[in-house]
Amino acid sequence: MVKKLGLYLLVICLAVSFSGCASNSPKEVTDLDVKIILKASDGTSNEYTGKYTGTTVNKVPNGEGVFVSKNSDESEWTYRGNFTDGVAAGKATVDNLYLTVPLPEGAKVGFYSGDVEDGVPNGVGTYKTKNSSNVEYSYSGDFKNGLYDGKGYLTFNDNGSVIKWGGTFVKGAFTPTKSELMSFIVANYNVYGYFEVDSQTADLIDNHDEIFNTADKNIIPSDLIVEYNYKKMNKSLKDYYGKLVQFKAEVLQIFEVNTNYGDVTVMSVYDSNDNVSAIYYFGTIDIYEDDKITVIATPAAVGSFKNIIGGTTNVIEFVATYIKKTK
Repeated sequence: MVKKLGLYLLVICLAVSFSGCASNSPKEVTDLDVKIILKASDGTSNEYTGKYTGTTVNKVPNGEGVFVSKNSDESEWTYRGNFTDGVAAGKATVDNLYLTVPLPEGAKVGFYSGDVEDGVPNGVGTYKTKNSSNVEYSYSGDFKNGLYDGKGYLTFNDNGSVIKWGGTFVKGAFTPTKSELMSFIVANYNVYGYFEVDSQTADLIDNHDEIFNTADKNIIPSDLIVEYNYKKMNKSLKDYYGKLVQFKAEVLQIFEVNTNYGDVTVMSVYDSNDNVSAIYYFGTIDIYEDDKITVIATPAAVGSFKNIIGGTTNVIEFVATYIKKTK
């Protein structure tokens, strides 16, 4: 009798033990109502309710899965990745998640789609929000610890007019190279028409930073300078990308564009054959309208702008390394 009782107790203990193990075993579920936690870039955490499909332990997301929930505006957002005890963990992706991105000019709220790590934007993604003027814009590019960080592009949609510019960001702040500053000026100020700086021209500017706005002509590598021929450049400018030309001209119009990232002097000039060009020069310079100048510059694009009589003036857009007033 004692032996049988002991056997019964052993069976009961084993049953309890196995049932406990079974409850802690991973289980695949579909559309399970759960709560999960996502960390924010400021170190806080946010709890979300929604539907989960994937691996669970004790009905809590543990392992890989897909979580679907709704933002405050009732739009749907999705998390795809790993969980540890209901907390988003490791590398994953989200789509259309409403979150806050801290920026130097102030925190922005908007919708993020892209890579995350432990629930925080890290990797490549797109963030859609509005600026202080209530203009919709998006940032697409690199993120680090929830901030714009690396290479990225901003696209603004202002009353149907699309403006795009980009460059290097560090901890949310735009820190442009000189070629990226050019792109920013062209996109935001539209001085002599919109154009995109060719990649060879951008490389020349950024790889020879020291010669762009120099007063010393002698530091400019002579092997970069080729013959100035406006007709040839106008016909096939790509043959001149990444090179410099030297020419003489007279200033038609000149003004300065002042930005938080640096000043740029912009002028329109005409050469001895009355060919009109637009010149961009990093910094300020003691040059005025009607001055005669010698220019060493790299061609960036063929552009056009509306002139004062209502017509269109076609120009070659140059970025200058050296400008000197001549008599």
